Amino acid sequence: MELNHDILNGITTLFQFQYIEEILECHGMADSQLVKTPMNPNTTPTLLATPKINMTKYQQCVGSLMHAMVWTCPDIAHAVGMVSRHTAASRQAHMTAVKRIFCYLRGTSDYKLTY
Repeated sequence: MELNHDILNGITTLFQFQYIEEILECHGMADSQLVKTPMNPNTTPTLLATPKINMTKYQQCVGSLMHAMVWTCPDIAHAVGMVSRHTAASRQAHMTAVKRIFCYLRGTSDYKLTY
């Protein structure tokens, strides 16, 4: 994380460019398709309709997103909250929702928060 403090104007900015790029690369989403929203408003994942997945991998992905959300990406808070509810019983539909959040982050031009 990078911190930039402009004393003259009283503006503090947190940047997280490197972290976002690293988690995209780590989770295989560095070359993913860009999307404009972190969550598809018309889709509700159905638990029984999709196969089970590796819960550890799912939990790692959600944890990475939570870290980004807390520090510089509050715009993904609702979507991350929705996918984090399924960390104990995740299915393929939930992982698809997580991947969409990664795609959104990849398309976001600035991973910064200004105070």
